[in-house]
Amino acid sequence: MDIKKLPQKDLDYIKSVYNNKDLTWDERIKELMIFFGKSERTVRRYLVELGFKEKFDKESEQFKKAKEKSLTKRKSVLL
Repeated sequence: MDIKKLPQKDLDYIKSVYNNKDLTWDERIKELMIFFGKSERTVRRYLVELGFKEKFDKESEQFKKAKEKSLTKRKSVLL
């Protein structure tokens, strides 16, 4: 399925389901799974490709601090 070539009516339907806050996330994703006929993971990937959902690319402060630490070869445990 070429997700980028969906007709506008399908894109409008996907957007309306995705933005419908009267439904829970599980209900919305299940409705989109039925629409696409695909698994939840695939539907989430489609939503990212269509620009409805952003990927999580931010690093936490804890991860940034961990990347700054250096490895000491003399120690047997990384601190």
